[in-house]
Amino acid sequence: MITVRGYSGDAPSPVRVDRSGDLFRVYAYSETDRESFRLDLELVNDASGMEKITLDITWPTLPFSELRDCLYFHTGSGWKSIFGRTAPGKSYFELEVPQGIHGLSLHPRYSLGDLAVFLAELDGKAEHFTCGPSEHGRALHGLRFGASGGRRFLITARNHANETAGCFAVEGMAAFLLSDDPLARYALTRNEFYLIPVTNPDGTAEGMARYSSPGGADMHRPVEWNRMNRPCKGQDAALTNLFAFYEKIAPDCFINLHSYLFKFKDEIFAPDEVTARDFTAFMPDQTDFGKSWHYVLNDQRELAAGWTAQKTGKTLPLTFELSWFLRDESDMREMGRRIIRAALLQYSRKGETAWGEL
Repeated sequence: MITVRGYSGDAPSPVRVDRSGDLFRVYAYSETDRESFRLDLELVNDASGMEKITLDITWPTLPFSELRDCLYFHTGSGWKSIFGRTAPGKSYFELEVPQGIHGLSLHPRYSLGDLAVFLAELDGKAEHFTCGPSEHGRALHGLRFGASGGRRFLITARNHANETAGCFAVEGMAAFLLSDDPLARYALTRNEFYLIPVTNPDGTAEGMARYSSPGGADMHRPVEWNRMNRPCKGQDAALTNLFAFYEKIAPDCFINLHSYLFKFKDEIFAPDEVTARDFTAFMPDQTDFGKSWHYVLNDQRELAAGWTAQKTGKTLPLTFELSWFLRDESDMREMGRRIIRAALLQYSRKGETAWGEL
């Protein structure tokens, strides 16, 4: 027999699932009136063999319906794409479920439990720090690598609760910094790296699609923006603690990682075209996955990285939107490695010397 249910922490209330034979009608949750980019289920097959089921998913919002034709299925050996069809506000999938308990998500899942495993693996290999508690008392964990007094790189991810790509990318960045790659070893002697894998632990743990809670903060936006635009009026401990930390460390380069459902492009937000081209010179279009770079050129002053640039007068803000389509978690870790490597190498095109500097 098959059971379809929400996993622990899926949403503020249990996900609704109605069953009729092998057809399961699933009603997704979103606290926003526009986005509904999160769905996390557990499929439990207690039969002796494979079971076939059909999923009829109703989303609470209509925009981007046509992009929700791909889910990720976890059977114990990683997340694999499955494909279905869509209608406005609907998605339909047919799949075979092996015996046991399996995950089914809109994106490969990354929980606070996964974060705890990652932090434990790096115990003694990186300096662990916290930026303070979240509104609901969860720690804002970070890792520091490299030499004090050099150029500072700040990398943050998971501003929005549904966007797991950045968490995997941060794992790839940490692996790069701890590797025997000559560039990594060289960079660590003269640069300092701060990595914060999950900046929205409340929304991540409590099943939000974007914010820290149904009336909570948008971690991608400054306190002032939240004060004007969100019910919490900017009163969110994670938001205030994180932005105070950003201003305190005054990074030279701020990389903020996001993900979305667009299929055939990755986006880079940069202050100007020269900056974007300096970066993509070292990380060109990811054609193996059918992706090309799309540039969004502005000062990002209403986004976390751009706000920090305005405050410090020196920070280079780079914000990324990474597409999951045709990628899995190992691919996103590799994206992280490539991003931090390119962010370092872009400085070889700058500086007062003719040969550049890092």
